[in-house]
Amino acid sequence: MRFAVISDIHGNLAALEAVLGDIDALEDPVERIVCAGDVVGLGHEPNAVVELLQSREITAVRGNYDDAVAFDRLSSGVDFANIEEEQADYRAVEWTRRQLSTANMEYLRQMPKDIRLFPIFRGTGVKRDELERAQRSQGRDMLIRMAFGNIGRSAPRRIKKVLVVHGSPRAFNENIRSDSANSILATIAKAADADLLISGHSGEAFEHKATGMTFVGPGAVSGPHALAGHSAYAVVTVTSDLVVEFRRTTYGAQPSLKTMTDPGPSAD
Repeated sequence: MRFAVISDIHGNLAALEAVLGDIDALEDPVERIVCAGDVVGLGHEPNAVVELLQSREITAVRGNYDDAVAFDRLSSGVDFANIEEEQADYRAVEWTRRQLSTANMEYLRQMPKDIRLFPIFRGTGVKRDELERAQRSQGRDMLIRMAFGNIGRSAPRRIKKVLVVHGSPRAFNENIRSDSANSILATIAKAADADLLISGHSGEAFEHKATGMTFVGPGAVSGPHALAGHSAYAVVTVTSDLVVEFRRTTYGAQPSLKTMTDPGPSAD
C-alpha cells in the first residue's frame, strides 16, 4: 500500500494545488491521498478547497478548525499568546463560517474523526519496486544493528493497522511531536489501537517509534505551522516494511485571514 498524506490546508487553494501537482508528478504513483484535517480555517478559498478535495475523492478527517467552523464552537481550540491573536483567529473562523456554501458546510459536518486503513499483504500484490525498496531499507537496518552490537533485537512489527487523525485519537487539538513524552505516547497508543498513527495539527514532519507503535506527522500544507509559500506532505509505503518519504513544494504565498483587517465580503 502506498498513499500520500496531506494536512492543515487551511483554505489555501494555491498551496493545495501545488501539493497535488507534486503528488501527481511522483515517479512511483500513490494509490490514494488522505487528509489529516484542518481543510478550512485561515485561508481565503475554503469553498474551492473543499470542492477540489471532493473532485479528487480525497477523504479528510475533521480538524479543530473544521470542527470550530462546522459546529459554531467558541474557539478553534488553539492556545494563543495574547488576546489580540485569539480575536484575529475568531474573526477568521467566523468569516469562513459565513463564506461556506450550504453544501460545503454539510461536508464539514459529515467529516469523520479518523480514517482506518488496513494494508493487504499478498504474495503477488506487492509491486516489485516497493518490495526492493523495503528490502534495501531492511538491509540498512541490519547493518546498523550489527555496527552497534544490537543484532539480537527483533525485526520491526509488520504494519497491519493504520490510523489517521488530526491531533490525536483523544482530541482534535492534542499535539503529537517527535519529542512527545513516552508516557503520553503510551496512553495515545492504547486509544489508537493501531500499528501506525498519522496525525496533523502540530505541523511537524517526523517519524518516531515509541511504545510499540510508529507515529508520523506529515507536515503542513499551509497555516500557522508552515512557512509562507512552502508546503509539506508525506508519502507512506507499507509493504513488509514501512517507508515514509517527507516532501516539500512551493507556491505563490498569500496572506492569512488573520493578517487582514478586511478579508472581504461574506457569502451573506
